[in-house]
Amino acid sequence: MKIQKNYIELQKFDNAATAYFIKNGYWDSETKKFTDKESTKLVSNLKNIVKQAGAHFEEYREKYEELNIDHCAEDEKTNIILREPNGDYKFTKDGLKKRNKARKELDLSSVELHARITDGELALTDEEKEAFSGLVIPS
Repeated sequence: MKIQKNYIELQKFDNAATAYFIKNGYWDSETKKFTDKESTKLVSNLKNIVKQAGAHFEEYREKYEELNIDHCAEDEKTNIILREPNGDYKFTKDGLKKRNKARKELDLSSVELHARITDGELALTDEEKEAFSGLVIPS
C-alpha cells in the first residue's frame, strides 16, 4: 500500500525509528551499525521504511541546496554566488525571507512510501505509535 508523508513527518518517523532501534538493542551508536540481534517483523519493516526514507532525504538535500542557490546573494557584475568565509551562502534580507518560505513549502511537500504494516500487539510508546502510524503499524 502506498502512503503520502511530508518531509517533517518522515523526519519524525526516522527519529522515532532510530530511537527504537537503539532502545531495543538493534543499533550500536558507537559503530553506527545494526547489531546482530535477530530482527522482529516490526524491526524488518522499520528498516525497510528507513531505507525508503533515505532516498527521499537525499532528494530533499538536493532540493534544499537548489533553494539556497536560487535565493542567495550574488555579485551584481559577475553573478558569482557570494559566500561567507566558512562556505555558507550569503543572503540579502529579502532573499533569506524567500528562501525560508520556499523551505517551509519543501518541508510540507509530500513523498510516496510503500507502507509495511506489522500486525499484532506491539509494546510501543505513544510517540512511536504516532510516528509509525500508517507506515509500519495500522493507522
